[in-house]
Amino acid sequence: MSGLHFNLPFYYFIFFSLISFFATFYLYKKELANKSINSLALRSIFILRLITLISLFFLLLEPSLFKSNQVSKKPILVFAQDNSESIKNSKDSLFYLTDYKDSIKIWINKLKPFYDVRFITFGDKVMNTDNFSLDAKSTNYEQFYKVLNNQFHNTNFTDLIIASDGLINIGKSSRSLLLPEKVNVNTLLLGDTIKYPDLVVKSIIHNKYSLFENQFPLEIIVESNTNPCRANVDLYKNDKLVQQITTQINKGINVVKFVELADQKGFCDYKVKITSKVEEKNYANNSKISSIEIIDYSQNILILSSSPHPDIGALNSIFKDLLRTKTNTFLASEFNNPIDKYDLIIFHKPFENKLILKQLQLAKEKSIPTLVFTGENLNLNQSQLNLIGIKSENFKGSSETMANLNEDFNLFKIEEEWKRLVPNFPPLSVPFSSNYFIEDNSNILCFQNINGVKMPYPLIYFYKSENVSKSATVLGEGIWKWKMNEFKNFNNSNVFSQLFKKISQCLKKIDKKERLAVSIPNRGFEDRSFKVYAEFYNSSFELQNQANLKFTIFDSIGNKYNKQLLEIDNHYEVDIYNLKNGEYDYEIIANYKGEMFKKSGTFTIMSSNKETMNTVASLDNLKLLSTGLKVHNLFQMSSLINKLNSNGNDKIEYYNETNEYEIIHYWWLLFIILVFPSLEWFIRKSSGLI
Repeated sequence: MSGLHFNLPFYYFIFFSLISFFATFYLYKKELANKSINSLALRSIFILRLITLISLFFLLLEPSLFKSNQVSKKPILVFAQDNSESIKNSKDSLFYLTDYKDSIKIWINKLKPFYDVRFITFGDKVMNTDNFSLDAKSTNYEQFYKVLNNQFHNTNFTDLIIASDGLINIGKSSRSLLLPEKVNVNTLLLGDTIKYPDLVVKSIIHNKYSLFENQFPLEIIVESNTNPCRANVDLYKNDKLVQQITTQINKGINVVKFVELADQKGFCDYKVKITSKVEEKNYANNSKISSIEIIDYSQNILILSSSPHPDIGALNSIFKDLLRTKTNTFLASEFNNPIDKYDLIIFHKPFENKLILKQLQLAKEKSIPTLVFTGENLNLNQSQLNLIGIKSENFKGSSETMANLNEDFNLFKIEEEWKRLVPNFPPLSVPFSSNYFIEDNSNILCFQNINGVKMPYPLIYFYKSENVSKSATVLGEGIWKWKMNEFKNFNNSNVFSQLFKKISQCLKKIDKKERLAVSIPNRGFEDRSFKVYAEFYNSSFELQNQANLKFTIFDSIGNKYNKQLLEIDNHYEVDIYNLKNGEYDYEIIANYKGEMFKKSGTFTIMSSNKETMNTVASLDNLKLLSTGLKVHNLFQMSSLINKLNSNGNDKIEYYNETNEYEIIHYWWLLFIILVFPSLEWFIRKSSGLI
């Protein structure tokens, strides 16, 4: 089909044609009146001039010629090859690396006359290539199906051949994988289908962290497909055998439990190995390695109170989820421990009880950081007030006051959300005095706000005095109301918790000699991320995050990888992933006000061995993926190809393809138009009109 289209309305052409007629008539008006001129010649030059003008006006309308043709498009057939290592681990490994590749070429050549054949390999990643080596360390069908759905969206994708052993060890199971309805999925079973006796260490279940000098459990999940047998389950710590359990392993899932003592700090590698008299084909899955970080409390907090109070519950909720923090809560009458082992002591209303007051005095003598909640009454002498850094003539009664954050506070960063919420927290009950002041070296976090008026008196402040490392005071009581108010309005108490966590971190007692502290596992795995944790202390050994940290990883052949350590509260961390197995060196350099601090070490990335955990092909998974639940073997490929080819013509898509051609671009048209004025000139010349 073809047609003509004008970019301007057609009535323009009619209008221009009339103008052309009258213009030509006007030009030849004298000649038409001259009876001596040959009438045939006159009519000829009139018509030629008219045709020339009309042709030019016709081109001004920007005419286009449309041509429609019926076009056919072959259906798309994707041949997807599983590139995972489990196929190579079968008894026919040599065949899959040689003859099998040649067979694929033959199959695809037979399909090409009827299909647009595309080749994809998949395993731990998906690639548009026909080159495969069966060395992928995992099989992710979920990722493979995502690529298919994205890459062939709105195309004539009709058929899929999946050549695989059906083993899936990353991502969703085959039950949840979907393609468009029109896609006919055929599966080709590869690998070893014979089930050999096999004992498998499936997993080591444990907490990510354990506390130093504490016991912790490890649960070993062992799976067996054979008859019950006796087996030794060995537990290695950093390659040293530490425990052995001899037990009966039954068919199915078995749980073997160990209890270990965290007797060394840092990362520990635990390896579990199972041995028996069962003759297995695959011994690679008889062991597994996992890492546990043994941590010491970086902050041991004591909360001492004169009596039960809702503030105590609010304080406990702040610290309970902090990994490196241990909180101990006592009433003054129940406490008889030495205070030297605590990094921070929180005193709640210490002046109401002689026992707790004595502990406060002792903490000051021993330079233990303190956080004091004074309560609402401070009828004290000056020596007692010195314990909280206050100079005053007297305190009489109490008052209610809200908090005003001090924007000049510089011990830690005041978050924007704090500025918005803290001034709107309910008032605290505070002791009242018309004339008092705090130590000159104090740092005020919050001022008092009474009836909307910002007072010069502190509500929360830090101070130092002789023989005291760091101290802070909350002048009053009732912080539980802050927590409840935030939870009521926002269904969380994040700002309240963050505020007092920052206060405790700022008071933290540091015994470390090294200002740059790094925590990194000795061992990681290819398919799992692990976290690098770093802390930096200023010259006063105060934890802060203002240093510029550069983290570099070096592999065994000299390649280097720069990682960005992110500032999280008062520390730095980053997740490491996508490293290949091998040995790595690392270097962390901290630049703080021109001073350089450096930490270096090594770690190992190991193969996850997912492809060796199970090497028996899964017919069931392939059935779930297949249209009609039919799975083909290598001997059935010829018949499958014939069936696909017989249906190929029915899947061809036909559609009309329309092409636009602008007439003005045709050179021969210009030649024809030039013919008309040339003939006109010739006739005029021969008739003596020129």
